[in-house]
Amino acid sequence: MNQKPDMESSSMKKSSCNSEDLNKEIYSLKISLSEDDADFPERETESGNLERPVSPVFSVLSMESDVFSNDVTDKDILDSSTQQERPTSPDRLSLKSDCSMFRPENFTGLLPHDSSGNLERPVSPVFSVLSMESDVFSNDVTDKDILDSSTQQERPTSPDRLSLKSDCSMFRPENFTGLLPHDSSLQQSEDNSFEKTHKIPIQALKSPLEKLTEDEWEQFMTHLNKKYPSIFTGHLHNQSALEVVKNILVSLKEGAFRATVNILKNMDQNELADSLQRDEGDNVKLNFRNLPLDKIDDGIAVRLTHDMLRMLRYIFETRSDKLAKLAAKGFSAQVIKLTYCKVDSFDCEVLAFVLQYQKEFYCINLDNNNISDYGIRQLKPLFSNLTTLRLCDNQIQDEGVAIFTNEFLKYKALKGLTLFTNHITDIGAKHIARIIEECPHFRRLALGNNRITGEGGRYLANAIQRSKAIYYVGMWGNKIGDEGAKHFAEAIRNHPNLSAVSLAANGITFSGGRSLAAALKENTVLKSLWLHDNELTDDNAADFAEVIRSSTTIHQLWFINNKMTVNGVRLLASSLQYNPSITMLCMKDNLLSAEEVKEFENETRMVF
Repeated sequence: MNQKPDMESSSMKKSSCNSEDLNKEIYSLKISLSEDDADFPERETESGNLERPVSPVFSVLSMESDVFSNDVTDKDILDSSTQQERPTSPDRLSLKSDCSMFRPENFTGLLPHDSSGNLERPVSPVFSVLSMESDVFSNDVTDKDILDSSTQQERPTSPDRLSLKSDCSMFRPENFTGLLPHDSSLQQSEDNSFEKTHKIPIQALKSPLEKLTEDEWEQFMTHLNKKYPSIFTGHLHNQSALEVVKNILVSLKEGAFRATVNILKNMDQNELADSLQRDEGDNVKLNFRNLPLDKIDDGIAVRLTHDMLRMLRYIFETRSDKLAKLAAKGFSAQVIKLTYCKVDSFDCEVLAFVLQYQKEFYCINLDNNNISDYGIRQLKPLFSNLTTLRLCDNQIQDEGVAIFTNEFLKYKALKGLTLFTNHITDIGAKHIARIIEECPHFRRLALGNNRITGEGGRYLANAIQRSKAIYYVGMWGNKIGDEGAKHFAEAIRNHPNLSAVSLAANGITFSGGRSLAAALKENTVLKSLWLHDNELTDDNAADFAEVIRSSTTIHQLWFINNKMTVNGVRLLASSLQYNPSITMLCMKDNLLSAEEVKEFENETRMVF
């Protein structure tokens, strides 16, 4: 780079400024800052002069220091080893935020000085997110001075940019370590994270490989490269056992154990192969010994995590019944929960392989995964042991329902089924109706938010009417309409055990609501009825007011978000005085104004 002939003399003049001139420059700089920046304290040097520390924090957008000035030469800014000439340019507009000069955490207020006492502005190792430019980037500063030699790139020159600093642009990034993307420490951090996540299989696989002699190690690597040529590149035999194990786990994932055992057996290293399987068994015992437990109404629930599921996958790949039995001993609970773990159909096969050896559990909760109908098929070995199944939000369709229906009807031990937020239609409802009718101890059904219409509602209602054990039915968010409501009314009318029914958000209007109210007048066991998010009117309110007057068992009625006006609500409110057993009447989001709602504020059992 060509340097101006007067740069050296200019730099010497700057270096020889007396302390009084320096104080004036610093004071003028301080005046230019905002009032909030004034909180950034000055300190007095040994000579008695005031000195204001340079903020070491840079703008995210332009990465320019807030004390950058055309009057400070490169010698004062850059380290002597990277001194370069840069032309002066018009002052840039710096739109500093209210927080741009806050003192960074643990900042001592000391400026970096060279041996001559000149100010030295360090080059920021952090690059702009948008342009990957250093905060001292200029048209006359070369890439060699800014970027690491291994990442030098040519870039075109560009005019000075306007620094638009945001309100939080000067805050220190949370947990920022100061590492560049190409820093070796970052790669080391990623390696440590991988070793922590895969601690169990790494320990099991590395142990037998470290026992191989040099010749045996070369033989192992030859076998490995021949069978899996895509795993390694470069010098295969110079890699450590740990590096090889990590590469195997990354490339082969759950098949790593089986591949390693097969190679050892091909080398006639049967003892090491058996040792690997023994070590693996010890790891299984250790990691499934103290699983997290939850106390629930149905007993004790054991919660599985992503790491445990990963270990079960390794066990499945070995096809070792012995390891599966060891793992199954850790599931000594009545309920097994594996929710929000992205379980798919392959994982269902893994679970079935291990849990088939555990006979204590009777409920499995796989809510909020991605099992699908094929996953249901893989779980078939477990259905003989289950009395309760939860598969909410799992992309299950009618085919999956047919699969578990046929299995459950072989044993007729099922007591509860929770399947809301799936893709079940009237066809699936017909299969579930068989479970309700033929399983003598079936008590609880939750089918909310599926695709069941009036026809499917008829199948279910008829089965419920014939069942003597069922006590809860959740059908919210379907489309049974008035047709389905009339069938459910017949199921409710004289049922001996049904105590809670939800028909919310089902498109029920006046005729369906009237049928339900008429059935409640004859029912003597129902305690809660949810009818919110339907289209019930004041005429329906009059019908249910009569129910409240006559019923002695109903406790809760939910009419949230219907089409009742203040007239209908008055009818319901007036009937409450005749029924002290009513504990809650929910009327929120009906056709009442705020002033009309105040009319009922003294009735504590009504909720608006």
